[in-house]
Amino acid sequence: LNLVVVLGGDSTELSCNVRWRDEGEVGRVRLGLEFDSKQTGQVATIARALFQQAGAPDRARLAEAA
Repeated sequence: LNLVVVLGGDSTELSCNVRWRDEGEVGRVRLGLEFDSKQTGQVATIARALFQQAGAPDRARLAEAA
């Protein structure tokens, strides 16, 4: 599970790259969270907390965390 924070313009887009255990494929899950670009450090902290709460990176838990 790789966390990707994409900076663009005035906002920050939060997404992650996921390797699903059952299929071995890599997919990107867009969390739909946008922040002011000045809050990049806070975005990373929030994202880590979300994924720690989600536990194993399966589709249902990622959807719940988002």
